[in-house]
This record gives sequence, structure tokens and C-alpha cells, in this order.
Amino acid sequence: MTTPTTTLFACALALAGIGLAEAQEMPKTLVEAAGMEQADRLPITDFYSTPLNLAATKPGDLLRKEAFAGYSLPKGATAVRILYHSLDATGRDVATSGVVLIPAGRRRRRAGPSSPGRTEPAASRAYARPPP
Repeated sequence: MTTPTTTLFACALALAGIGLAEAQEMPKTLVEAAGMEQADRLPITDFYSTPLNLAATKPGDLLRKEAFAGYSLPKGATAVRILYHSLDATGRDVATSGVVLIPAGRRRRRAGPSSPGRTEPAASRAYARPPP
């Protein structure tokens, strides 16, 4: 069964792969790929700690967010790490982390009677995974 999180994850991986292909040469062997993965590993910080008040929040609630500059992004793009309340496969409460990538620039909103010619932030992509 495909879930929205799985779909978001797949899109984020595809976008990350496109960015990686432009940013650095692709590995030629599994050993080289593992070495690149190890070199690019981000540190596990207190940001990922499950809040003590998780039970007092609802699934979907944002628990924590912070700007993050540890990714190689196109000029003008930004990343925000998020931690939010979710449910695991058995329905138990969990804290789940993700990254919201915000591209540079603005895009035109479709013209309509209530908003002719207005602009809005360019479309963002999100990547979510369970915290370590």
C-alpha cells in the first residue's frame, strides 16, 4: 500500500538524486557509494529526541523546527528540519522527522477572480523519515 509519506519520500529521493548528480560525481562501486554515504552522514543531535510531552500532542502537530544549512542546495534554496507527531504502523504515537526544502524564487499563482496576477512561494518538497 502506498502512503502519502512513502510518496513524499520517493519524490524527495528522486529530487535529491537529481541534485546529487549535478553536485558530485556518482559512485562507480558499492564500496564507493558506502564511503560517500558515510562522508555525507549528518550528526544525530538533540533535535531528534522525542519530546516528553508527545502524549499531550495530536498526530500531525509540529513539535519542533529549525533552519538547517548542512545540505548542498541550489543557490537561494533553504532547508528546514521538522519533528512532528505521527503514528507508527501499529497506531502508536511516535515523533517523526522530516526536511522541508524551500526553493528560491516565487511562482505565479493561477489567475482567478480573487487573485489576478498574484505570486506565491515556489512549490516546496518534503522528505520524512523516522528519527534514529
